[in-house]
Amino acid sequence: MGYKPLSPEMGRALHDGLVIPAHPLALDERRRLDERHQRALTRYYIASGAGGIAVGVHSTQFEIRDPSIGLYEPVLRLAAEEVERAELSRPFLKAAGICGPTEQALGEAQTAAALGYEAGLLSMGGFEGDFGFYMGYRVNFERANIQFDGAEVTVNPNDGPSFVPELSADSGYYGELVYFLNAVLSDRPIAVCTPESTAATLAVIRAEAASASQEGAWVPVAEPTHHP
Repeated sequence: MGYKPLSPEMGRALHDGLVIPAHPLALDERRRLDERHQRALTRYYIASGAGGIAVGVHSTQFEIRDPSIGLYEPVLRLAAEEVERAELSRPFLKAAGICGPTEQALGEAQTAAALGYEAGLLSMGGFEGDFGFYMGYRVNFERANIQFDGAEVTVNPNDGPSFVPELSADSGYYGELVYFLNAVLSDRPIAVCTPESTAATLAVIRAEAASASQEGAWVPVAEPTHHP
């Protein structure tokens, strides 16, 4: 499997910053792949101005790799076909989720490359004997910090003992997908995690990178750039 470098145009766009959403998996009432709606989701992201899509990642569900289900290649192929059909005149990066033991990861990389994907998001699952997906974070606020270790959220106030709040049993990703799909089905504008909010986040990340390259110098956050 040979290495195919990004085109100069794609490389510049990626360096400047692209919004690359994680592609959901569309299922019908029998929990089978709904090809029509799967393709419609890809077209939605293209029309929304996204800079690419990530397919075969957490929101597409890791179970698509199960040999008894066998949806990894079909799901990647549907997205690739819709991108090609759109005949875009701007950079649009297709990234494929790649995970599992080494042999499986290599096979997924070959599948993605054959379908024209420009990049892969590699999980460290080969080191753990499983897919190895983990989500965690620590956020510092003025009066407390919040930690999530993949299982539960812990709040650590500055002036009191730590505690674990009662939260919904549904995962955060599930809530995001339900909100997003309900907005699309009801033709309502996205009011939470808007594209403008994403652009502002990218502006903060760019300022952080510039500060790090200047040994921690103070770097102002630029106003987000909006492209038509």
